[in-house]
Amino acid sequence: MIDGLSQGQANFVKTDARFSAHLSGWVTTQNNGGLIQIRREINASNYPDAQGVTLKVKGNRERYYLHLQTKQTGLP
Repeated sequence: MIDGLSQGQANFVKTDARFSAHLSGWVTTQNNGGLIQIRREINASNYPDAQGVTLKVKGNRERYYLHLQTKQTGLP
């Protein structure tokens, strides 16, 4: 099996009290590609009053899919 050709990188930054993940790269569906993913564990003890997650997503007018997973969900 040939690996996909998509390439990307993630930079995690903290601005004020917020954390951001900035993904950049090149996504192609050639050779079973089409995927860039990141994983980030969020330690709940660091955020004892947290009630949820807020996402602010920017793109380039292409269609992308975002999957979130927790220990309880198993699948995204």
